[in-house]
Amino acid sequence: MMAIRDTLADGKPHTERELAWIADRVMLAGGADRTAFDSMVQAGPRSAYNLARPTDRVLESGDLVMTDIGARYRGYVADGGRGFTYGAASHDKKAIVAAAARAVEAGLEAARPGMAAHELNTVIQQALVKSGYERFSSEARGHGTGHGTGMDPEEEAPWIGPGNATILLENMVFTLKSTITVPDVGGLRTEHIVRLKPGGVEVLDQFPMENYW
Repeated sequence: MMAIRDTLADGKPHTERELAWIADRVMLAGGADRTAFDSMVQAGPRSAYNLARPTDRVLESGDLVMTDIGARYRGYVADGGRGFTYGAASHDKKAIVAAAARAVEAGLEAARPGMAAHELNTVIQQALVKSGYERFSSEARGHGTGHGTGMDPEEEAPWIGPGNATILLENMVFTLKSTITVPDVGGLRTEHIVRLKPGGVEVLDQFPMENYW
């Protein structure tokens, strides 16, 4: 994400595909064995798709951009979703970034060993509902707000979702996420990987959730 940010700072035209390639190259140069999955960069109206592979579309000022990027290292994988506004973005687009971040923050604050997975899901889900984006968020509509990650980017356990009575235990590693996608406007997925520890969580990916570039 830092490489994407620094690339865009030069003010020159850059495509979705180029930015995805830059992210892949930096992960590999940093010691990754390979990417965890195909890196996703979606800009403008394409950011309103839940997931889509990058194209030759050039980022434009005012775009909302969705990314979903992860590395594989010694058999383990990361799964990180971030979004950002690029250039002179509208208030509506910046509000989407902020609402997604607030929902994940609610989950980070609430997570504790001993709570049921569905209880943690409810915290994030309700934050998205209260934000006013319920009809534009699959998590707000009950898809689930997180999943285990480790040897696979989307392990089944623990699934942070409705009806899952699994008790969250210390040292479990999983993501917490919120997705907002507004047709003809844009969207993003904000996702943190956490390790559950006594009294809360350790956030394993430190890049900011709110990015306005």
